Amino acid sequence: MSRGRSVVAVTSALAFLPLLAACGGSPDAADGGRTQLQVLAASPLQPAFDELATAFEEDHLEVDVVLTYGGSVDLAARLGEDPTSADVLATADEDSMNAASDQVKGPVSFATARLVLAVAKPAWDKVRRVRDLQTTGVRFAVCADTAPCGRIGRALLAGAGVRREPDGAEGDATDVLDEVMQGTYAAGVVYAGQVRRLRDRLHVLPLRGRAQRLNELFIAPVSLSGHPGLAQEWTDLVLGQEGRSALRAAGFMPPQG
Repeated sequence: MSRGRSVVAVTSALAFLPLLAACGGSPDAADGGRTQLQVLAASPLQPAFDELATAFEEDHLEVDVVLTYGGSVDLAARLGEDPTSADVLATADEDSMNAASDQVKGPVSFATARLVLAVAKPAWDKVRRVRDLQTTGVRFAVCADTAPCGRIGRALLAGAGVRREPDGAEGDATDVLDEVMQGTYAAGVVYAGQVRRLRDRLHVLPLRGRAQRLNELFIAPVSLSGHPGLAQEWTDLVLGQEGRSALRAAGFMPPQG
């Protein structure tokens, strides 16, 4: 059973550093001497990583896994600001991991995330195909261009014949989904795993194209981790059978060969 582990959501680069100051520094002392494993992970990984954190804590009774979720670009940038602030980094694309190459060691691809178009129920009669976004005028959103889901999402929409500008560009796929669910937009580009349990409220349309092949996720221990052994164990857990099962259940696919 989870011991009430900490989960931090990061919504912007500016917000990130003070959050890590609160979580990091000397976390073991702040938690009565318990060891805290700090994991930075792209937002779409939350369902899988929450499950894996529970399993990890059950096998390491003296460890609390502190999960910080956010956009990959923000996570990599903030790790660059404070290379001792975390133990593991998991990003939604290779570019973000490369941006943190001086702060991590041995990054490897561990999954592929598939982008889809999520359409809110009130717009189902207007958006039956992806290219309907071009002609119906319904409001839709993508991720910001700085996020992998933004760059790849725009390419996939263009390939489907959607040439008009999105009505909004949110920080990451979690923000896009939140705004669609709240009714700000009728549709949005998100990760397939995020909508697996929302199909009674969302119509999910596949996005096809070669750009999907760019959407690989990467993980690496942080070079200056205060707990290098645990950081490697967490990485091994994600890469192993239990990790693959959790990722598959959350809608991720295996890494590309």
